[in-house]
Amino acid sequence: MNIARVRDYINRNGIKKTFYAIVDKVVEKRDYSFVPPTEEELGKQRRRVFSNPVTISIVVPTYETNETYLRACIESVLSQTYSYYELIIADASTSDAVKTVTSSYDDYRIKYMHLEKNEGISVNTNAGIRVAIGEYIGLLDHDDVITPNAFYEYVTLIENGRKNGVNYAFIYSDEDKCDAECRRFFEPNFKPDFNLDLLLSNNYICHFLVMNARLMKELKLRKEYDGAQDHDLVLRAYAATCEMAAHKRVEYGHIAKVLYHWRCHEASTASNPASKDYAYEAGKRAIEDYLLKKGLSAVVEYTDHKGFFNVIYRDGMTYTSDNGEKLKKKNILTSTVRGRIAYNTFLNRFDIGAIGGTVIKKGRHVGGPMDQTKTCPFDGMNIHLSGYIHRAVLKQTFPTLDIRNMVIRTELAYLLIKYAKDDRYLSLFDRGRILKLEDEVSNGEYDMPFVDMTSYLISLDYEDYEYLDVSLGICREIGMDGYLCLYDPGMNTEI
Repeated sequence: MNIARVRDYINRNGIKKTFYAIVDKVVEKRDYSFVPPTEEELGKQRRRVFSNPVTISIVVPTYETNETYLRACIESVLSQTYSYYELIIADASTSDAVKTVTSSYDDYRIKYMHLEKNEGISVNTNAGIRVAIGEYIGLLDHDDVITPNAFYEYVTLIENGRKNGVNYAFIYSDEDKCDAECRRFFEPNFKPDFNLDLLLSNNYICHFLVMNARLMKELKLRKEYDGAQDHDLVLRAYAATCEMAAHKRVEYGHIAKVLYHWRCHEASTASNPASKDYAYEAGKRAIEDYLLKKGLSAVVEYTDHKGFFNVIYRDGMTYTSDNGEKLKKKNILTSTVRGRIAYNTFLNRFDIGAIGGTVIKKGRHVGGPMDQTKTCPFDGMNIHLSGYIHRAVLKQTFPTLDIRNMVIRTELAYLLIKYAKDDRYLSLFDRGRILKLEDEVSNGEYDMPFVDMTSYLISLDYEDYEYLDVSLGICREIGMDGYLCLYDPGMNTEI
């Protein structure tokens, strides 16, 4: 973190949090070396014959772009191993600098268009989107570069998807940053597959976004969200396609390879996030707009980290003296942090089946969200740190949550009862409470909207690891029932 960023962080968050933010950066900094594809691999890609090639349109909005950066950008496209594409330069410059550079390349796939005036990133980009003829449209910043295998990887995914009846609404790849000379690569962003709740926390998709052309032309970028126009676009694209995904096999593709280099120089957001504070406000408004249009009652708060947000769901109901009993019950349910999170989240998010948080021991993470191998990515980390790209402090869905800090919808109580009565796990659960819960649920007498699994466990500090098997099994069945498991870092349990 440079001096300006440290000073800004201290002003916003204080010295203690700044100290941990610096430690975060030191811990996060990993040995990374971008490994480009070999010439042998690139040669094979160039020789491949596609039976029904997909045309990719790349839109690059420009404005008085540095010649060196622009040439590197253009040449990164021209060096692609996949050749069915067009490169659209939408130029709002007042000088002829961009036009001169563009015209120096003798390639029919480059299309230069001069815009009458500079109306901002969204309007300028929309001009290029309108004339695009490809089946998919990709967005490339004028000072960034893509790897030579980028288009090949995207088209391969699209083609393989079509063979299986899958249509991709949009696709994105991993990315990293590079210095101004594009010689040193650092800070890789290895992304998860599509994760709505993480997207509501920050625009982790970012580069290299390629979207179905019909969808992008319909939605377009919105000028009022300049600075976060791509975040807004992806949220609206998801909203427009998620409801049809069940019967049309619409998916959101992720290519787990670094295919995009985000150049860092004095004027770039990559180098100095503070240079575009307005973008964070636009990102917040984009999330708020999504929540509003989906009918979700929530507020969006800034976190300590610029460009990262926290969506807090709320009741949204009006209580009067006529329904005082409902208000009383609500107050009981929301009297704890765990209850408040569960009540408000389940009330708004019918796609969430379970909510879980971090398990803490002696100031460190010892449990919480897990992958399919029952590994928590934050294990052993100091609770004051935010982890890789702040993922430890961001809401997101995970395949598995830890039953030592987990609540489930009442409709899923049968899963808790099922595992608690399994002979292999009898030592983990309070059998008397489980039998009472089973009786109340079966007789329709359990009137709580959620079940706190923690209260049915004998101990939270197990010496064995049977609880991991239970966590994995219950969450797998929650997924089979069509629900998601949400990690909420605001829900902590100490053991």
